[in-house]
Amino acid sequence: MPITIEADTLGVRGFSEKILGLSLYDWQVDAVLPIEAAFGPDAKRQNIAVVAPNGSGKDDRIIPAAVYYWMFFNPQGQVVITSKSATQLEGQTIPSLKKHFKKFGWDDPVTSPRFQLRTPTGGIVTAFVTNEGSRFEGWHSKPGQPLMVIANEAKFLDDRIYDGIDKCTVDVLMLISSPGLMKGRFYEAFTKLRQHFTCIQAGLSDCPHIPKERIELTLAAYGEHNPHTRSTLYGEFMESSDEEPYVLSLKQAMACINHPPTHVPGFRYGFFDFAEGRAENVLVIRNGNKFEIADAWKEPNEDAVIGRAIQLLRKHELTAEQAGGDAAAKNILDGLASAGLPIHRQNFGSAINNKVYKSWSAFAWLDGAQKIIRREVIIPDDEVLIGQITDRKKIFADTGKLGVEEKYVMAKRNVKSPDRADALFGCMAAMDTGQFRQAQAWHDYQDEEKTNEAALAGASVGW
Repeated sequence: MPITIEADTLGVRGFSEKILGLSLYDWQVDAVLPIEAAFGPDAKRQNIAVVAPNGSGKDDRIIPAAVYYWMFFNPQGQVVITSKSATQLEGQTIPSLKKHFKKFGWDDPVTSPRFQLRTPTGGIVTAFVTNEGSRFEGWHSKPGQPLMVIANEAKFLDDRIYDGIDKCTVDVLMLISSPGLMKGRFYEAFTKLRQHFTCIQAGLSDCPHIPKERIELTLAAYGEHNPHTRSTLYGEFMESSDEEPYVLSLKQAMACINHPPTHVPGFRYGFFDFAEGRAENVLVIRNGNKFEIADAWKEPNEDAVIGRAIQLLRKHELTAEQAGGDAAAKNILDGLASAGLPIHRQNFGSAINNKVYKSWSAFAWLDGAQKIIRREVIIPDDEVLIGQITDRKKIFADTGKLGVEEKYVMAKRNVKSPDRADALFGCMAAMDTGQFRQAQAWHDYQDEEKTNEAALAGASVGW
């Protein structure tokens, strides 16, 4: 049923809680509150900039509260929501908006070719992905039809998009995003343009619903002053490079080599980095927390590489399940599979379902580096390897995620492909799936026992 409460007697917090059913933190209320000054007899344009980390409630709380509050008080009002990310818009923003329109008795929104929610009084909410500045031109506030524009994940929008927004006539402009790099219009809203914006800056510490363990893990992994920590926990923007631009320093690597942990035998795994005739073919083998370079050789002939790889796997008694390699060497991996050794294929450049790392390669290198820094692993005292693991830079992508320097960029610095390091970190990132198989086997065993018990429970005593 449509709402019957006199919503105009409520402020932002009361409206959000009693009508939308959304409980807002104080900083979230502060993010929505300025829009009140954009309507009424003394209406004045409002610019709002909100920076907060992932999981803080930007899509689930702030945007729905702002949209429905605006539309309620402006019966013929307009809201335009844009983002450069279809995943963000379609996966989070729009689903959050669709939770509430029935509370007002409004008809179902149109979802194609773009999302549009129309009110019985002539108001309209439009949401679409923005790739070009020209796509955003032509939106204007009109008498009785005030316009609010929301740029979601505003750190992604380039200058062309903002040029398009600047050509629009708006009553409220809200830029909202997780932190990014110290550049672009979104960052400028908090710096040189700050006097023109109401700026809201929040971190995970401002969000009690975020598990304490997540905060503690971030601090333990990166330290209090790491740019990722400052961004994630405190909502601060990140510099393009920090004081320690390399994945590992020589001091950190040598500390682990000279003062290694006690060897704890366990999970055995081998990881190949095949050069495909360009540089070294490398096999690193793991035994628990100890890693060794089993072989490193140059060979342009792929058949010869395949033959040597097969010999190495047999020599070290590794099955196909206990080995992996860089998926880029497709011909070599296909050859191993044809020989009955279909080892795991890992694409270093593949995306990873993780809010910290840009790619699997970034995860393997940076997570592995932390293990070396914490001296949790035993790594080879190999001059070539040491040179490689200490000569690759870490970067912060435009998304705010952690990455590693691309190899073509390294080549411009006359740094050769880090084949031994790739094999080491690839091996270090491998997961022991045996423990999951054992857990599943035990689970299946328990299920079988329960089935047997149930069958016996239903049987006659005299059977």
